[in-house]
Amino acid sequence: MKKVAINQNGQAVNWLIWGGSLVSLFFWASLNDPFNAPKSWILSIAGFWLLPWVLFQIRTQIETISLKWATIIAGSYILALTAALMATDNKLQGIFGDYQRRTGYLSYCCLLVFFLAASYLFRLTNIEIIEKTTVLLGFIIAAYGFLQHFKLDFIHWNNPYNSVLGTLGNPDFAAAVMGIFLILAFGAAIQRRHKTWFRLCSSFTAVLLLTVILFSQVRQGLLTALMGITIILLVWVHQRKKYIAYTLTGVALVT
Repeated sequence: MKKVAINQNGQAVNWLIWGGSLVSLFFWASLNDPFNAPKSWILSIAGFWLLPWVLFQIRTQIETISLKWATIIAGSYILALTAALMATDNKLQGIFGDYQRRTGYLSYCCLLVFFLAASYLFRLTNIEIIEKTTVLLGFIIAAYGFLQHFKLDFIHWNNPYNSVLGTLGNPDFAAAVMGIFLILAFGAAIQRRHKTWFRLCSSFTAVLLLTVILFSQVRQGLLTALMGITIILLVWVHQRKKYIAYTLTGVALVT
């Protein structure tokens, strides 16, 4: 029985990691909606596969306070989404989202399934797989954006925006996502528990992400990265000199 549970958990990890990675990276250039539609399909497939596993975990593994709160928050959000869907006039658009957006009820519910699956699967003891995956994803997205900036994209997009689309189809989306990956890569780079090669890869990825965000000329990516890196640095300082951390936090709040 224990081996079955371990195997199921391993499958859930694979679906979560590979599903989340493909949602970030995959697009289908020949479609009318080459970015949002295929990402929505992958998100729905992975989300529906993970849903029974998540429901079983909620039933059997909810004793931990943090998991209780994660489940309560996710459940409350789903109830709010359901109420909004019931109140909308266009139910079809409410379920699937607007054309070339796909940010409807279905997508948000699947994202909440991903959130709960990650909450039940990952702890500090096995977080390394998330760190390695996010650094790799950040590098791939940044490398593709780098090629786009220098007109070396292997796909000729009909693009009215800045040349840096990444794998998201829009400079604003691309910069925001790269800002998140920059935060994660920076956090991995300053962790002494990691091996030197991984810290070097994380540092290189962080620099590449910052460069491509600057190429995109989108401020929200820089602001996202700045806020996240500031929090990481404050925590890092707090672990060593608490009074300095409190001083820096006050300065950050004022500015």
